[in-house]
Amino acid sequence: MIKQGVTQQIIQIIEQKISSSSGSSFTDVTITADTLLRDVWLRLESIQVVEFVVELETSYEIALPDELLGQIDRSSMKVSDLAAIIEGEEG
Repeated sequence: MIKQGVTQQIIQIIEQKISSSSGSSFTDVTITADTLLRDVWLRLESIQVVEFVVELETSYEIALPDELLGQIDRSSMKVSDLAAIIEGEEG
């Protein structure tokens, strides 16, 4: 799978989660490859973050590092960085 495909799939999942989040309006946010994941996390409820991670792990048959995800709210990681990690795990 090419990186753009992984990045686009991550963006689609994020957009779905944000649009279904109570109190969040999808129209006030644009998710791109350069969007910081901590900004995404702020728009989601805790359970949605867990669902997002599980969905990625299941879809790509990988295990994302717990320490990576536990620190995402203080990280400068972008959507594209997450895609690169997933691609590295897949390959």
